Amino acid sequence: MTVPMTAAELYRHGLRLPLEKDVPGWVDLWDADGVLEFPFAPQGHMTSYRDYGNPLGVQQPGADFVGAN
Repeated sequence: MTVPMTAAELYRHGLRLPLEKDVPGWVDLWDADGVLEFPFAPQGHMTSYRDYGNPLGVQQPGADFVGAN
């Protein structure tokens, strides 16, 4: 069952999950169209990552990323 939250509660909840090492809980917050952005990535490194079914796949070799030179 989904528990209704205000935007502020959801934001705090999303920050708390990694601190509690609840990675599956954090992944459950991921949207199907989500994109991880790395706005300050060094030149030659990925600037965004898109794998809608696996947001943690960014750690895997051959990840679907955008912006690397």
